[in-house]
Amino acid sequence: MTWQRWLRRFLDGLILLLVGWLLLAAAYVSLGRQFVPAVTDYQVELVQWVEQQTGRAIQLQSLEGEMQGAQPVLTLRGLRVHETADLASPVLLDLDHVTARVDVFASLWQRQPVMDALQLEGLSLEVIENAEGDWRLMGLGHKNAAGDGLDRALQQLFEQRRITLLDTRIRISPWDQPDWVFADGDLTLLNNGARHRLDARMRLPDDQLVRLQLSGRMPGRDWRRADMDFYAELPASDWSGWLPEDLLHDARIDRVVAGGELWGRWRNTRMQQLSGLVQAPAIELDLQRAAPSLQDLSMHFKLQLEDDRQQLNIENFSLRLDDQVWPATRLQLQRQSDGGQWRARADHLPLDLLGQWVSGMLPDTHSAEILDTLAPEGSLQDVLLSGDDWSEFLDWSLLARLDNVGIQAWEGVPAFAGVSGVVSGTPAAGELRVDSHRWSMHLPKLFPKRWEYDALVGALNWSWSDQDGLHLAVPGAAVKGSEGAASATLDLRVPRPDGTPTMDLRVALRDSRAEYHSRYLPSLSSAISPALTQWLQDSQLSGPVPLAIFAYEGSLLKGASPEERQISLFGRLEQGSLIFQPGWPALEDVSGSLYLHNVDLDINQAQGRILQTRLDNIRVSLDRNSADQELELHIAGAGAGPLSDGLQLMQDTPLARLTGDPLHGWSGTGELQGDLQLGIPLTDGKQPDVHLQLQARAQQLNIPQLQAPLHDLLGDFSYQHGIGLLSDKVTVRFLDQPVTGRIDLRKHGQRTDQRLRLQGRHQVKNLHGWPLLDALPEKLAEGSFAWDAELLLGDDLRRLQVRSDLKGVRLDLPDPLAKTAETSLPSRLQLDMGPSSRWQWQVGDDLRGLLLERNGALSGDVRYRRGAPRMPTEAGITVSARFEAFDWNQWQGWFTSGVLPQSAVTDTLGSDGRTPAQLLNAVHVQARHFTGFGLELDELNVAASPLAAGWQLDVSHPDLRGRIQLPAAKDGIIAVDLQRLGFPKTTDLPSEADGFIEPLASEDPLRNINPTNLPAMDIGIDELYWGKDLVGATYFRLRPAASGLDINEIDVALRGGLQLNGAMHWNPQHTRFDGSLAAEDIGRVLSAWRYAPTLTSKAFTASVGLEWPGSPAWFALKRSTGSLAVQAQDGMLQSGESSADALRVFGLLNFNTLARRLRLDFSDLFGKGTAYDTFNGEVALTNGLIQTMSPLMMDGPSAKLQLDGTVDLPADRIDMGLLVTLPVTNNLPLAAIIAGAPHIGGVLFLADKILGDRVARFASVKYRISGKWSQPSVDFDRAFDNKAALED
Repeated sequence: MTWQRWLRRFLDGLILLLVGWLLLAAAYVSLGRQFVPAVTDYQVELVQWVEQQTGRAIQLQSLEGEMQGAQPVLTLRGLRVHETADLASPVLLDLDHVTARVDVFASLWQRQPVMDALQLEGLSLEVIENAEGDWRLMGLGHKNAAGDGLDRALQQLFEQRRITLLDTRIRISPWDQPDWVFADGDLTLLNNGARHRLDARMRLPDDQLVRLQLSGRMPGRDWRRADMDFYAELPASDWSGWLPEDLLHDARIDRVVAGGELWGRWRNTRMQQLSGLVQAPAIELDLQRAAPSLQDLSMHFKLQLEDDRQQLNIENFSLRLDDQVWPATRLQLQRQSDGGQWRARADHLPLDLLGQWVSGMLPDTHSAEILDTLAPEGSLQDVLLSGDDWSEFLDWSLLARLDNVGIQAWEGVPAFAGVSGVVSGTPAAGELRVDSHRWSMHLPKLFPKRWEYDALVGALNWSWSDQDGLHLAVPGAAVKGSEGAASATLDLRVPRPDGTPTMDLRVALRDSRAEYHSRYLPSLSSAISPALTQWLQDSQLSGPVPLAIFAYEGSLLKGASPEERQISLFGRLEQGSLIFQPGWPALEDVSGSLYLHNVDLDINQAQGRILQTRLDNIRVSLDRNSADQELELHIAGAGAGPLSDGLQLMQDTPLARLTGDPLHGWSGTGELQGDLQLGIPLTDGKQPDVHLQLQARAQQLNIPQLQAPLHDLLGDFSYQHGIGLLSDKVTVRFLDQPVTGRIDLRKHGQRTDQRLRLQGRHQVKNLHGWPLLDALPEKLAEGSFAWDAELLLGDDLRRLQVRSDLKGVRLDLPDPLAKTAETSLPSRLQLDMGPSSRWQWQVGDDLRGLLLERNGALSGDVRYRRGAPRMPTEAGITVSARFEAFDWNQWQGWFTSGVLPQSAVTDTLGSDGRTPAQLLNAVHVQARHFTGFGLELDELNVAASPLAAGWQLDVSHPDLRGRIQLPAAKDGIIAVDLQRLGFPKTTDLPSEADGFIEPLASEDPLRNINPTNLPAMDIGIDELYWGKDLVGATYFRLRPAASGLDINEIDVALRGGLQLNGAMHWNPQHTRFDGSLAAEDIGRVLSAWRYAPTLTSKAFTASVGLEWPGSPAWFALKRSTGSLAVQAQDGMLQSGESSADALRVFGLLNFNTLARRLRLDFSDLFGKGTAYDTFNGEVALTNGLIQTMSPLMMDGPSAKLQLDGTVDLPADRIDMGLLVTLPVTNNLPLAAIIAGAPHIGGVLFLADKILGDRVARFASVKYRISGKWSQPSVDFDRAFDNKAALED
């Protein structure tokens, strides 16, 4: 148990030591807390003691002390240390705040103050380099510290365990370089024996924050032999203002904005390893010439500096050159120290971006221009570049894979694109083995377009020397593309600038097509005529080509002569096509061989087809007739095919322009054969030489000008440029009749036109199917006639002329236009066709016309005996005519005869769909003598002009003046507004013809008018005359009805104040009128109509219902049937003798004879006439026989008359009785005289008063009127009888 006892003793002792240590520590802490704060009370003594020890003036604002754990902490504020004991001396150290934690035990051990931690605030440090390269530290209390000043300052720093600098300003001043100033710095230095660590954060002048960390060992605390690692975090700041100018100049950097992170290792007084991440938003370089700006550079790098080699690895290298992004790239640069050999690797180099940037870096301007011209593109993969000395760059070797690499052409070097393969060699010589897909090649001095292929397998060798220049050789290459498989060889030599570049290029193409010929035609070479190039381009050559060979040998200079270079092309074409001149149909199914040597082209023994015409023995050549002439294409061959092909060649090819297109619009069916020879100059502005020999046999030929087909055409035709199309004889059938003709030339001054001349004879009935005369009515003409026609085929004049004397043709027209078959009437028809069609015709010497169709509108001028027509200036047709005699009835009969069908008036004409009437613009007709409508007028003028709603006719004549408006609508109403209308009196009428009892004409003037054909009219006549007598103003309306014509709203204001109103119906057999007559004084009416006023009135009316045979113009009472009722008031019955010498006596009111009788019997009553209060009566008429339906009664204050009986107007007989009743009260003496007993007058008077009517019976006198009604005899019958006048 001994060990247990010893263990117990050891633990007890340990506890005692621990308790003692705790007691001592407690005492130490208690004493420190007691005495350390008291250091404030000794601030002055401590400052004085330090001044005595250092010999410098010291200023201290405050001193405080406290215990932090087991260590005292002193806080000094406002510490300032001067250079000497004089306060006016410079300040060596000026600190705002100092905190020092004293290591008591270390200080006791080392017998000097040792700080466990020192914190300084507001310290300013300067590290300055002198001209000798020595550095000194200023700001830690030493002045003019030379040589080892920095060493001693660092030595003092390394003695402290922990130093913290807050709000520190550090200025580093390299010799003759810009200062580096860091502000607001926080630095912490930790020292642990030989190991040291520095953590720092400082702000750059642009307020960017920099972080720095260093850690490592310093043997002997010598910073020069330091072995440490470091890390720095740098912001993206502009470093060009702080870096040494020499460094920036050597690197050709004007401005660099960069930042990133750096890790490094410093060993054995040198850098051994450096890695980091660099990001540079902007780098501006000082280059020889403009280059894309470097932006957003980013990379990871690692630099290893070993004794035997140096190596730089760069990962994820990327940047932007202007707007182009450099893809992420891995780079490696290695140098062997012993031999100085360099080796550079890159996994990917974009040549387009690299070339743009390197061009600005090259010192040689010429080299930069070459690089800019080459403009490389694509990329290099797995690049290895190695060499020893940069001055011997031609000996450097390159090994790389090409991925779609391309360059532009330079001098004689062709342009390439899409080249892939492996390149190896040096700038002096090397080889490129190519295995490319979708690549292209271009020789811009020879070919306008690139050669593009799908695949290329081959090798390209190059060599370069200062004496011989560049030599490129392709011993053999297999090419495959859309144009077929090809093999090619190339030998290209580009000497020094004073030499001549040459090329030997041969390309053999198999199983290709002719469409690709332009790719292999060196059209940019002066050896190839531009005219030939243009012709081959316009030829649209196409078709299978089993074999084609192209060869170029000689100089590449643009001005080389044909002797200095040779260009040849061979091609075998099968079933191909070409257009030998623009505008011509393609030559199809061509089989032949093509040979081209420089500018000479030959195609021999070829066959082909143009349209549907087969061509044999085709010969095509391109040459010059002489050395000073332009190239000309010669084409010859024989062909046979349809007629339509020949017409198309004449109409739709340059032949149309050369010949004036004489066959424009021609079409047909048939066969054509002959020979063709063309000489086509390839120079613009020159006309080709054309020779044609053709034999035509056509079943049908359509000539638009004729507007009817020609059948069974047979003839030989020839054409030669400068002469035209000719034919000696042509036979054909036209409108079912044989016609002969020929094609020749017509000279007119300096003008020569081609013309087709035809002759024949036709029946009129044959012409009805001719569209040119489709408007000719079938019944208008009949017979046969001979004719000759001339069709001009000029390039700007197409004219059809037809001439005939029309002998044998009868024209069914009214006089004076009618013609018999035996007479001749020389006539001419001319049609000019072009942008506008113009018709001109002349029939005899009187009828001439001109029609012009322009833009679908028809205009014209037609004249009969009015001179020559004029060219119309506005749309519409103007018609003017002058007739010696115009018989309306004859023309009306012609219109109704059916010679002119209704369709000729109503069918539309022209492209605007208007009828002939709508096409008329104005019509002016003059008639020296006009007959119609019961009128005979001399020098009648009628002018018609269109209105918006129809036509307006203005009639000018002394007896007919006014305006007539014809509506456009078919069912419209014609408005007739006449100021004057006069009907002449017939001279052969009897004197008693007054238009009332007797008709005004011996026969019906309207007998030839069918009322059912009359249109609706509103007729108004201001002044209607019969001879020289004014009838009055008239208004009525005509309305067609099923059975005839209704004449409504008759309103006639006749002279004398007589008003006629009513309605009338007119059918072809008779006319009926129902209406009334009204006037105030019938005596004034009788006087106005030259009748004796035997009857007067204050009011007169008559109701009429009459009908009569014939038209309304053939009215007479003696021909009428119906009824007539009259009524008059307050008038006089007069004898009319006072007017007998000047006026007629109206038949029914002829009271002369009656009055004479009455004057004998009743002289006191009828001496000057008798007054009446009322006069009325009603009669019935039957074919002119008047029968009173009730007695005509006149009742007056002095007498009462009653008239009863019949009047036979056709027989001129009257049989009537007249009863005269005399009131006794007023006429008793007269009654007594009549009775022969005057002495009983007084008795009768009394009796009348007493007996009334009984006495009146005895005051009546009867008379019988008989004989001729115009001169009746009045005989006394009996007296004192009041029976009816004819009652027995």
